[in-house]
Amino acid sequence: MMKPEDFCFSHITQTFSDVNAFRTAYTVSCLACIPFLLTSVVGNFIMVFSLWKCRSLHPPFKALLRSLVLSDLGVGLVVQPLFLACHFTALTENMSYFCVIQVVYNTVGYFIAGVSFVTTTSIALDRFFAIQMRIGYRQFATLRKTHALLVFIWVLCAFLSSVWIWNVALYRIFRDTLLISCITIACVSYIRVFMLVRQCQVGLNANQVQGNAIFHLGRYKNTVTSTIYVFGFLLLCYMPFLCLSVAALRSEQNAVLSLWTHIALVLVYANSSFNPALYCWRIPEIRQIARETFGKLFCKT
Repeated sequence: MMKPEDFCFSHITQTFSDVNAFRTAYTVSCLACIPFLLTSVVGNFIMVFSLWKCRSLHPPFKALLRSLVLSDLGVGLVVQPLFLACHFTALTENMSYFCVIQVVYNTVGYFIAGVSFVTTTSIALDRFFAIQMRIGYRQFATLRKTHALLVFIWVLCAFLSSVWIWNVALYRIFRDTLLISCITIACVSYIRVFMLVRQCQVGLNANQVQGNAIFHLGRYKNTVTSTIYVFGFLLLCYMPFLCLSVAALRSEQNAVLSLWTHIALVLVYANSSFNPALYCWRIPEIRQIARETFGKLFCKT
């Protein structure tokens, strides 16, 4: 039976060497990760409860948003503790624990990141179909279909995240294809949404349609703006890590590049702690419930 040491022997010496070359920097960055971990757990727990109580959001859209919140909660509850444990064992050069934790950390981390990207892309498509189909959207985007889509997303990402264990090269092909596809689809969807909103505004002005029309353009624009902020912030937090990953493939691995990749990962995980603030800022229905929930939890006298 293959031991954990055998599984990661090819790079464990390099990892320990990189970490020991910048012990202070790694220690400080790990400590900086702890506040993000705590705010991610607390904030996303409040978001899960707020979405459960919120009745004004369209159920399929709310289900997609809940999936994104759950993936962010998974980052705080599972991925970040594994990230800290992985680097702690590297700093202490505990080979056996490091290899076991790293396998679990990489698998779960890839899984959660995949769910976040695919769910964010699904939200972009949902907003596109909402304005493309307008009145017919509610018959098309049912809660049953959305739940089926989310089950497919979570199962697909779980499968893809396990591929790296037996074939790293194949996993990288799957990963790069998925990332490029998600970013492209989301960007094209929001560009089309912007164009259709402009057309819809011109049509409403020309026909002098009243604000109580069946398709509420103002409410729709608010939700689109909110989801664009979420998508944009996701890209902002992931882009340094993605660029450094590409650089690592094109150049020889070294301690400086490994350190910057480690710091970029801290920024990636920070995204999960900032998202609840984005939801509260951009979605009034959630903001009020979250404020009340936070007050009950932390402001009791």
